[in-house]
Amino acid sequence: MSKWVMKKNEINIEELAKAANISETMATILSLRGLKTPEEIQRFLNISINDLHDGYLMKDMNKGTELIKKAIDNKKNIVIYGDYDADGIISTYILFVALKRCGANVNYYIPDRESEGYGINIDRLQTLYNEGCEVLLTCDNGISAVNEIKLAKELGISVIITDHHEVPFIEDEEGNQIKILPEADAVIDCKQEDCQYPFKQLCGAGVAYKFVSVLYEKMGISKVQSEQFIEYAAIATICDIVDILHENRIITKIGLEMLNNTTNIGLKALIKAVGIEDKKIKSYHIGFIIGPCINATGRLDKADLSLELLLCKDPMEADMIAAQLKELNEKRQELTEQGFIDVCQIVEDSGYHKDKVILVHDTTIHESIAGIIAGRVKEKYNKPTIILTDSKDELCA
Repeated sequence: MSKWVMKKNEINIEELAKAANISETMATILSLRGLKTPEEIQRFLNISINDLHDGYLMKDMNKGTELIKKAIDNKKNIVIYGDYDADGIISTYILFVALKRCGANVNYYIPDRESEGYGINIDRLQTLYNEGCEVLLTCDNGISAVNEIKLAKELGISVIITDHHEVPFIEDEEGNQIKILPEADAVIDCKQEDCQYPFKQLCGAGVAYKFVSVLYEKMGISKVQSEQFIEYAAIATICDIVDILHENRIITKIGLEMLNNTTNIGLKALIKAVGIEDKKIKSYHIGFIIGPCINATGRLDKADLSLELLLCKDPMEADMIAAQLKELNEKRQELTEQGFIDVCQIVEDSGYHKDKVILVHDTTIHESIAGIIAGRVKEKYNKPTIILTDSKDELCA
């Protein structure tokens, strides 16, 4: 039988509840989520877009947006380098649509999960250069691409990184962490130690939205037009499983309201395809229905397909693409279920469930779902789990 134990709390709940004008139960829950003052609680409960922080507070935001503005003015060839998951796809969408609105000569590239892997691929970078890329703008990746950015700079490409991942580091002989940053022209990532941005948990699309809001201001485009991207940032925020606190809560709450009245033809087609067009879209529908369909393209096909859906202007074409996304997700679900059954059989037959850590090598598992299956096996046996499968010339976990 499970026993629930309330986490210890050093806050005076009675005083906090009274000051915030809420129940003690609510005060206890919110304080355990890191909200320690009446002001923080009121901002949490009373969502306002005006409580979003100024994007200029991010390190290199002014420099990065200025570089893009000059690139637009000088008609340079800009390539947005995204990622194949929902956050990366939506980040790419936000930047691509915004830069098009600004009159940029811009294209995008999303890497293939199996052949190129996560982040900037050296060979692809060379190809993009050969095709005329003069400015590289990353989203949801780039902070760890030290060697790749070095090559880009050697080729004469200007590089602006927008990312939200942790800054990589090495340890010296004393065990001290030494942060390693790519030598890009601008690095926009709130996880940098010297970045003064107050909130550190934005997803990639959240950072992209902030970038666009500053760029639009510089290009003389109204703030209201940049706020249209909150709808998309909300999808990525939920799908990337970041903490729904502070700015993420504002983006999610406002974005869901916008999503329920979306004018995006592709999103409307996907909502219809998955059978929730008559429902009020909530975080559950994003996290467990819409998000997995967007993610499925990067797992089993080309992530560009999801981006094409978001960019689609033809309702009939959108319906066809949405049907493809739904079908791919159903295939992903089938592969995951069969893989889970197969791995559990291996675990039982081999006695791995008795080990402290479960380690299984199964070559039949698609590399893109190995992590999902590992998570399910971990939940079943309540033990750390690693699933290995073959990927080109190496193992993939």
